[in-house]
Amino acid sequence: MPFRINTPDVSHELVDGEVIVVHSATGAYYSLSSSAAVIWGWLDRGMPLEDMANKIAELNGEPRESCLAVLRGFSTELEAEGLITPLTSVPDGHAVLAGNDGAGLIPFEPPRFEKYSDMEELLLVDPIHEVSSHGWPEKPAALN
Repeated sequence: MPFRINTPDVSHELVDGEVIVVHSATGAYYSLSSSAAVIWGWLDRGMPLEDMANKIAELNGEPRESCLAVLRGFSTELEAEGLITPLTSVPDGHAVLAGNDGAGLIPFEPPRFEKYSDMEELLLVDPIHEVSSHGWPEKPAALN
């Protein structure tokens, strides 16, 4: 099953092998490293879990079914956090992997993420949340 990142509420950036994910609707942010960062990149490309399991099994000699079980558990956690949502179809080119997407999977370790909520209030007070369809800042009607 493929997933998509819940944009625009969820934004992410890869920094030195770690993916930083911010959920602007909840104010929580997350750190994904090692295998979780690689898997996030695959999720971002719409790669189905089954294809990920095949790739991990191929790179690490792990049983495909146990890889798939780990991936299903991880995707369930990400979905529960509101970071990803299932897609109904596989996007074209999902299996095209750039760079050394697989390098972080040797040796494979179950993916996990760290959740931080210490900046929740600051992220939720951000004036960007008050943007209307007219953009921000909005010009007063008298100036239009």
